[in-house]
Amino acid sequence: MILVLLVIFMVTAPLLNQGVKVDLPQAASAPIDNADLEPLIVSIKADGSYFVKLGKDEELAKPLDLIAGQVANAGIEVWLLDLPSDENPNALAERGLERLRDPDQPGLISNEAESFIHLGNTRDDFDQLADCDWIAEAIVERLDIKKSLYKRLDETCHDKAIISSNTSTIPISLLVEDMPESFRQRFAITHFFNPVRFMRLLELVRGEDTDPAIMATLASFCEQQLGKGVVQCLDTPGFLGNRVGVFAIQCALHAAFDLGLKLLEADALFGRPMGIPKTGVFGLYDLIGIDLMSDVVQSLVN
Repeated sequence: MILVLLVIFMVTAPLLNQGVKVDLPQAASAPIDNADLEPLIVSIKADGSYFVKLGKDEELAKPLDLIAGQVANAGIEVWLLDLPSDENPNALAERGLERLRDPDQPGLISNEAESFIHLGNTRDDFDQLADCDWIAEAIVERLDIKKSLYKRLDETCHDKAIISSNTSTIPISLLVEDMPESFRQRFAITHFFNPVRFMRLLELVRGEDTDPAIMATLASFCEQQLGKGVVQCLDTPGFLGNRVGVFAIQCALHAAFDLGLKLLEADALFGRPMGIPKTGVFGLYDLIGIDLMSDVVQSLVN
């Protein structure tokens, strides 16, 4: 059933009370954002009945795999949609589910949670977006590709659907500069941190034209159903986590070079002794992805 505007924005109980509240432990590691290189979309209906993920295959679980898993943990049905494969159209989505089962970084809390997940592909199941009320993209951090996707979403989704981006660096003013006002009013940034199940922080960013009711709905759902600690941020490059965290990492890198420290020495110092993840600075850089960090740093510099 498609719920009307009154239910989506004025009465949030159906959205917030489907399933159980998820309590997440406080994170023991720093924000790690390596979602930016995969084309993904997440969608849910206003009654909490659908959650859609689109993307490409990766060996490690990515934020949107884990976001989908976290929604399933909350007792909400999840659609995992990935790019179609030749022989088995849903092969990539199936691999996404396998990543959620990884015992080293589990995205699901139980077998029951897994039962809420349904698999599909973007060619055969993209029309699922037509009656979804929240669509969040996390595609490659290229503005032209994002804008192209937004135009397709604007054509496919109903006119009350909330659209958000999982971008970590691109200001919302640039993302929607070519979109109609009706789209901009329903657009926000919902930046999750990886691993989503354990990282409590969620950055919520509004644009100049974003309807305050959209922000309230997203904040309430993510806090009460997904167990997130929502921080509303200004529309600045890097928002909060990356603006502070990336600067700290870069300072540590330069300090290590200036002091002539070896990699293991730098990681041993810039780690647990300073209340920072045991990966240290170089290990964290490698875990996030050197190619991605290059883009993030350049974005902040620009």
